Amino acid sequence: MTQRPLLLIVILTLNVLKPIPVLRRHPSARSSQSKVSMFRQLKFPTRGSVMPRWLLVLLVLLFSVLPLTACGTDADAGEPGAVGAADCLKAPGTTIAPNAKAIALVVDNTRSSATDGLPQAAEAALEVAQKRGDQVLLVPVEGAGRPQRIVREIALDPYPGEDTAVADRARPMMIKCVGLWAGQSNMLPTGPGSAVLDAVQMAARQKPVQIVVVSDGVNNVPPFDANELRFDADAEALAKNLQAAGALAPELHDATILWTGLGETNPPLPQPLRANLQEMWSAALKTAGAKVTFDSRSGRHRDVQDQRPADQLQVPEITTVTAGCAVEISVPGGLLFAGNSALLQPDADVTLQRVADQLHQHPTWSARIVGHAAAYGSTAGQQQKSRERADAVAQRLVALGMDQSRLRPEALGASEPLVDEFPGGLHDEGAAARNRRVEIVLGPEGCQS
Repeated sequence: MTQRPLLLIVILTLNVLKPIPVLRRHPSARSSQSKVSMFRQLKFPTRGSVMPRWLLVLLVLLFSVLPLTACGTDADAGEPGAVGAADCLKAPGTTIAPNAKAIALVVDNTRSSATDGLPQAAEAALEVAQKRGDQVLLVPVEGAGRPQRIVREIALDPYPGEDTAVADRARPMMIKCVGLWAGQSNMLPTGPGSAVLDAVQMAARQKPVQIVVVSDGVNNVPPFDANELRFDADAEALAKNLQAAGALAPELHDATILWTGLGETNPPLPQPLRANLQEMWSAALKTAGAKVTFDSRSGRHRDVQDQRPADQLQVPEITTVTAGCAVEISVPGGLLFAGNSALLQPDADVTLQRVADQLHQHPTWSARIVGHAAAYGSTAGQQQKSRERADAVAQRLVALGMDQSRLRPEALGASEPLVDEFPGGLHDEGAAARNRRVEIVLGPEGCQS
């Protein structure tokens, strides 16, 4: 408000010194008006066309007394440069060239996915494709058992070959419109579940230059059911099983995939589980011969989820039980380690700090740390893996301030499974994930046995 009087003085002074030309729409812009309202060509008129000074003074006076208000379209009410649905309804429908290449955009609008709109990396990939003159194929993530489909094919460049101000304004708006179209009702799954792998393979069958995936990656359809696997499968073993079962399409070979939004779920997925999920997808796609890059930058988060079909997300949780004088804490392996590793995940401290806090609060307590392994390989190998995991937890607790003398790591291998890993004689990856765990028993000396 304090800058307004100065601005008015400048305008009046400029008008006295030199008449202000009136901006008029160039006649050549009329053909563009029916395409996109924002693409208007403006041209200065001749020197003789000037705004009368009395009209300028009247406008200045009105401007000085009126409050500053936001005028414009619905899009203007949001962030600067936002594009609204009304703008996209007027977007030009350019004919797709017969020789146009394609970029496939796989979008996950299932209920578990928390991403809203297109992340930055996805928009950047579309901009590159637009410069090539590509079309974009919109592929939704469908529910379990539903037929896969391509919802829409769109020419990314609304003014191919044109180097004009109109075209320059239209192109970035077309990218924003693709983001809006990707979230429309026809892109919602038609049934419950998340068949993410099927959608990616549907895209690969179109032989695009690139596949851009916007998905949380929570595939909950067998044989790759992340819930059943508790986000804790041995990634290499899972990939081999998928290949052996014929679940990886041959069209994935040599496919170039950019994945955004992986692990962005509702409810939130703990970081160690997100890391495990990425390892599983990376192993599966690379085993199929694809080249995959994961972009970790988060996009906007969706607020409303309940209008979408049911999409089960089971986040493994720590269980705590008080048994007599002891407190027994069972930590799923995936919250601490990768599927076949004894190296703690970077965010494992979030879990272990809870244990350290309890030991700090009870100076007379000690901890029995018991590692449990899945029934992979030899008995000696299982014993070694469970020992390495128990030792890793103990060492981390020492780093968090615990005295080594209060910690007693032990290894039980696969001798005390929670569930049978071989129902019907076949190994069950989901059961193996349940058996991989670390149990921490806290209490006074002699109470942890």
